[in-house]
Order: sequence, then structure tokens, then C-alpha cells
Amino acid sequence: QLLEHPEEITAASLGAAAELREALADSVDFEDPPTAIAVVYCFLLSSDRAIRRGQLDFLSANAMPAVLQVLKPTYDAIGGMDEGFKLPLVDMLIPTLKQLTPEQYATFKRNGAALIEADGRLSLFEFAITRVVYHGLDIHFRLAEPERERFHSLNNVHAAANVIFSCLAHLGMPGEADQHFRTATKMLLPGSSEWKLVPPGDYDLHDIDQALTHLSGLTPTLKKQFLLVAGRLVLADGEVAAREFQLLRVIAESLDTPIPPFVSSVTSDN
Repeated sequence: QLLEHPEEITAASLGAAAELREALADSVDFEDPPTAIAVVYCFLLSSDRAIRRGQLDFLSANAMPAVLQVLKPTYDAIGGMDEGFKLPLVDMLIPTLKQLTPEQYATFKRNGAALIEADGRLSLFEFAITRVVYHGLDIHFRLAEPERERFHSLNNVHAAANVIFSCLAHLGMPGEADQHFRTATKMLLPGSSEWKLVPPGDYDLHDIDQALTHLSGLTPTLKKQFLLVAGRLVLADGEVAAREFQLLRVIAESLDTPIPPFVSSVTSDN
């Protein structure tokens, strides 16, 4: 279903996104760049009170005054938001973030990195922020170039694909990961002996980041095929958990094949 009928997915997803936007209309100004920055900062604040205090002190000294002015009311409005809604909301703010000046964007990116590093760990959501927000905006502000086409066959990216498909399989239905992995990979290269399910302990977010960078060299056609199979892996159990959506959205952004925010179909991991 996912991505096979993009016109249906787009209509349903954008409708759900519009509902989210309407629900937050009184508390979040989607057209205001300082508010858009504040939303991202709020989502990066730690649940640990001591760490969060340090993050807020850092922002008090380094964030733009206009952002500090809206930070508390923004946090009051979205601080307790369910994980499944966060990335779709950030997605809707990307056009507003593109209105920043290059200097403002540099400050926003630097501060975001500091917030992420505050607890010494990198969560999947934080990784998604770095890929979904900064990847596209770096290109927009000409700090990075789109990846050029290097691979015209999936035979060139087996190792990277194994990492990404394995992660999706383990996130979705750990007890049936091998079955779903084999079903999905057969769609891309039937009969290949190079497909191998990677155990969860044998890769981390750094490996995923490297794999996505490698896969970004695929041709547009192969990127779409890859994303289709990734989507089928996510929907193998009929549900899209927040962490699955986050990784799928990261994959799509990294392959320059964006997908709409699936607000209504994302379920809490809890």
C-alpha cells in the first residue's frame, strides 16, 4: 500500500497534517521563523530535569532573543506531545525555517547540535532531526551539495541496504524480523545471496548514517524502489510506530524522495 498509490497517501496524510496544524493554530505560529526554531529546540530538550536546566541555560546565552521570547509558551503548548506527532510537526515547519538568514540558520544548527549532545547520547528522534531538518536546509543554504548518482545497480549497495532493512525489520516485529527481511529484499533482487539480516547489536546510528550516505548515490529510480520496499517493511504488521516512521522519514530525506507526514497512522511506541 505505502507509496504504491501516492495520490491516496498524500491526500490522507496532508489531511491529517492539516488537522494537526489546525489543532495547534492558537499556540504555534507556523509562519514565524523564531517559533519554528523554538519548536525544534523544545523537542530536543531532555526529560531529565538537570540536563534540561543546563540546556535552557545554554539557550539563554546563545539563542536569538526572538526565539527566547516564544520558547516557554511553545514548550507549554507542545512539551508533552506524543512522540508520533513530533516529526510530522517539524516537517510542516521546514518551509518557515527556509526563511532564516544564513547567519540565523548557522546559529540554529549550532544550538541544535549542542542540545543533542547535552546528555552524551543520540536518540533515533535526534538522529531524525539531524537528517530531516539539517540535511535539506544545508542544501537550501548551499552548505552542502546533493549527492551525485554513483550506483546504477542495487548490487553495489548490498551492505548498506542490509543495515537499513535490518533496522526496519527489528523495529517493526522483532520476533519475525528474518521473515519480513527476506520477503522485502526478494522484491529488489530475487535470488541474491548477498542479503543478510544484521543482528541489532551489530549496528548503531553511526552505521545507519553511513549506510544512508552510501544509498544516496543510487539513481532516482532505484531510490524509489528502495523506499517502496522500506515502506512495505514498516507496514508489515499493519501499523506504523513512531520510531519506524522516524527512520522511514530519514530514509526518504536521505534519498531525496520525501514522503508526506503520516500523522494519523503513526502510533506511539509505548
